[in-house]
Amino acid sequence: MYDMSRVNANGYFDAEASEEARYAKRKTLNAQRITDYKNGEYALGGGVADPLPEDPPPSLRTTTIITRLPAAIIPGPSIPTAVGT
Repeated sequence: MYDMSRVNANGYFDAEASEEARYAKRKTLNAQRITDYKNGEYALGGGVADPLPEDPPPSLRTTTIITRLPAAIIPGPSIPTAVGT
């Protein structure tokens, strides 16, 4: 699994390794938080990538495949009844 705190700070595979890139991301996130607070609701942040990029991280590929599957109803365990009732 990914360390999502690290991904949020440094980007996937530490792609945002420079201090300037991290600071720019923080400024953008903080500006959105202020806007959300003033509006009283959260802005939606996208969703599942569609179409997938050429070489997506494995977690993105797996998540996209799973979310495109039709929902399945899995029956729960049967409830045993007392004998003779």
